[in-house]
Amino acid sequence: MKSKKLNKKKIIHIAYYFPPIKSVGVNRSNRLANELASFFSSYTVCTTSNRKILPQSTLQIDDRVDVVEVPTFDFRTALSLLQKKESVHFDSGFKKKYYLNWLAKIIASFPFNIFLGQGSIIYILLGYKKVKQLIKNKPEDFVILSVFHPYADHLIAYLVKWKYPKVVWIADFKDLHIDPVYHNYYWKDVQLWFNKIILKKASFITTVSEGLAQNLRQFHDDVFVLPNGVTKIPEKVERYKDKFTISYTGAMFQDKRRPHLLLRAIEELIQEGKILKSKIRIQQAGRDLSIWKPLVKLFNLEDIFETHGVVSLDEAHLLQSKTHINLLLTTSHSAYKGVLTSKIFEYLAAANPVIVVINGPKDEIYEEAMSGINHLFIGYDKGDINKIKQFVLSYYHTWMSEEKYPRIEQKEWDSRYYWPKMINSFYSKIKKHISDV
Repeated sequence: MKSKKLNKKKIIHIAYYFPPIKSVGVNRSNRLANELASFFSSYTVCTTSNRKILPQSTLQIDDRVDVVEVPTFDFRTALSLLQKKESVHFDSGFKKKYYLNWLAKIIASFPFNIFLGQGSIIYILLGYKKVKQLIKNKPEDFVILSVFHPYADHLIAYLVKWKYPKVVWIADFKDLHIDPVYHNYYWKDVQLWFNKIILKKASFITTVSEGLAQNLRQFHDDVFVLPNGVTKIPEKVERYKDKFTISYTGAMFQDKRRPHLLLRAIEELIQEGKILKSKIRIQQAGRDLSIWKPLVKLFNLEDIFETHGVVSLDEAHLLQSKTHINLLLTTSHSAYKGVLTSKIFEYLAAANPVIVVINGPKDEIYEEAMSGINHLFIGYDKGDINKIKQFVLSYYHTWMSEEKYPRIEQKEWDSRYYWPKMINSFYSKIKKHISDV
């Protein structure tokens, strides 16, 4: 039963990235809004007016969620006007250009992100004004949920919390602002100082994994882990019959995600005659074809490679369900481990075997998070090629023999990662902070 006290409360959710914008960052905010709306008397999302010019998705928004646009003029607005096209995203190959990489770091770093970053100063100030209008001097009735990135969302919430100390502010991070893997910032000490000043105002922080939580605890004592998880189990569909298929659906993040171990394993299995070249396919969906093409050429796999380009989320889920093995590429760092991207949960929902290749040192947090899940292989970019060869070959033989092909069972992960179950613990966390106000 929902608490009467909590049910009188209202949420203002500040999210630059929100449907219909097509971006991975949208998914978490969309899930939070759809699931939390039933617990509160009203749910309002403040988002950017750029949602009209950014690539569009078909994600559904709960009828109980009101969406308010905040007028925005930032670099994405400017690019749209200059290029006269709706899509203002770039692939990872384009982003590798030095001057763009330098500029991206500048506009992601304090203090320049306030004026040049996504949202920028206009969005921040007008967003703050809009939230104040919604609160109407009744801060004790409101919970503020802000989502990084961009940092502009947290800056709006910080200003609101400074103005109305009785507001409960939840600062959510799906990524780190100070990322030790991608080094997407300049002046580390300055970034640390700004984060400490801003985030200590939050009631508590939420994030997607224990790996991120360990980093965020330097800014706040109260960090709650709410994994992206699985929201819906897709209907089971028939897998590909013509070829044994390995699929990658997602971005490459420049050169940080490396499929080399798998590609080399497949090349050797074909050379050794253990897999017929005519019976295997590698397929990719996403905007990073410029990275994949030279890679498959390097390992003499052009003949078995297929690309679907940029697809919708529903189309990606269909590819994941029809494939025989889903490939996940991620990273680890001595100071940053256990990064559970939303992609792993899409793969768990699809229920087909999964290969995870981690670029970086051994990641005990990630391995623990995936413990108890069968038909899932975790390898490392510089790891033992024989183990991944054995994994691929065993499922290839099962497919060739036409035996019943295995699936990952929901019972192996749902108590940890099924969103309808996880949201209750998040609800309890919010309720505790409301009672403390």
